[in-house]
Amino acid sequence: QNGVFYYVQLPSYDTHEAYMHHNDEIFKTHIIGTDTSLDRVLVSRQTSPEFMNYTDGRYLWEIITFKDCSYEFAGVYQTSFAEIWYRKSTTAKWNKLFDMNDMVSNIFYFNNKIYYNSLKNAPNGSIKMLDLNNQVAAPKTILPEQADPISYYAIAQTKNYLIVPLKKNGVTTYSKFIYLPTNKITASPFKENTSSTQYWAVNMNKNDSVLIQREGWTNYPQLTNAVIGSPKETPDKYLTLNSLPFADNLIVEEIEVLSYDGTLVPLTIIRRKDLQLNGNNVAIVMGYGAYGDPVLTNYFHRSYAMLANKGVVCCLAHVRGGGEKGNNWHIGGMKQSKPNSWKDFNACAEYLIAKGYTSAKHLACEGASAGGILIGRAITERPDLWACAVPEVGVLNVLRSEYSSHGKSQNDEYGALENINEFFALMESDALLHIQKGTKYPAMLVTTGWDDPRVNSWLCAKFAAAAQNATASNKLVLLKVNYNAGHFGGSAGKQTAMKEAAKKYAFMLWQCGFDKTNKYD
Repeated sequence: QNGVFYYVQLPSYDTHEAYMHHNDEIFKTHIIGTDTSLDRVLVSRQTSPEFMNYTDGRYLWEIITFKDCSYEFAGVYQTSFAEIWYRKSTTAKWNKLFDMNDMVSNIFYFNNKIYYNSLKNAPNGSIKMLDLNNQVAAPKTILPEQADPISYYAIAQTKNYLIVPLKKNGVTTYSKFIYLPTNKITASPFKENTSSTQYWAVNMNKNDSVLIQREGWTNYPQLTNAVIGSPKETPDKYLTLNSLPFADNLIVEEIEVLSYDGTLVPLTIIRRKDLQLNGNNVAIVMGYGAYGDPVLTNYFHRSYAMLANKGVVCCLAHVRGGGEKGNNWHIGGMKQSKPNSWKDFNACAEYLIAKGYTSAKHLACEGASAGGILIGRAITERPDLWACAVPEVGVLNVLRSEYSSHGKSQNDEYGALENINEFFALMESDALLHIQKGTKYPAMLVTTGWDDPRVNSWLCAKFAAAAQNATASNKLVLLKVNYNAGHFGGSAGKQTAMKEAAKKYAFMLWQCGFDKTNKYD
């Protein structure tokens, strides 16, 4: 704004160098056109020791400002939740507004009031309001906890509305609109007839215009522009995506699979309508199961629709550890409860085999980042279920993750070494520790980016080396290092990324015995 932007200066730009999580970072502002030596320090360990000296994984993530608001806010996060601090001016002392126990994920501002999503005593989330003019008063509940969980990462704000999306059955979104001047709540005035409907404020400080993104599992997102209060929608002039020509060939099945302990786990299956369920189809199952993040359509690559049109069964397992069914679903797949994630995942694989969608010799799995825990432990616990596995930039040696450049910042999700109970949970979740000599493991393509600041390459490489040394199946175990990449992607552009995706799926199809002469090719 006005030629000024915020940035964070890191103590080192070498992603292979560990530093004391984020305490040595410096938050600054820069005026475009001026020398960087004139940049102003907003927050540092020296200026703000209140929240820049944590040693338990909490770290300053963002400085938050709002138009016409005299306060400045700081979000100190520990994975899913944040402490929110505030101050009146850039020279004033910081004061804590919300504690970590308040379970606040994000904040919004309107007319000197803070609106926020809280999971405290509300596992599915609730929207509360705090009057900054009367902070001693108890926060007011605006939207009480609903039967379906709030997709808190997708909440949007326009000039007069707070748009709160919720997830039905773990996967389908719908929204409630809060009119901020009166706090009146209404259903969305727009059609929500796809798996995901998300709203983006176009100019939140001036009006109630929104960009609406409708997205399904088998087609490209469709974008329209609208103004809340008017039924008229116009196609977005900057991005228009045509429908996939083969979308009508496909069917999406949203089912729930019985896991080992009786829990019903949502499973999305994308396949051709005319596909025979005879056990001879290649199937790919994708999963994540961490941080309370649900696997929604934004996780879904259109490659799956293309593969499904060729006769591949493409699936997304919404296992515990994600947020499909609220905070309890997240808690049910983290730390000591983390085994639920890969047991849910393997239960989905067993279902697909039992119902004839595929068989073990045709079944592949993939997952990335924290999803590496899921994939690594799924195949080490049940190597007989899988023909191929692709953990991408995956946390495959989680017991040692504190010694990576990320430090202790992920302890709230994975567990801490100094906590004896969490230490044993880390051991149980560590895929590397469960590699057994002489076991017939599936084929593997283990990928990593050399400059990955989140999941250092050695976390992946150690697992790949151990699997290569131990496997008795004579199936390929490959380690692929992208020396121009970080945590996903690289510097070579979209074409290179598409080629890498093509190689990945070619490896899966090859190792799963895909019949290139099938009638759909």
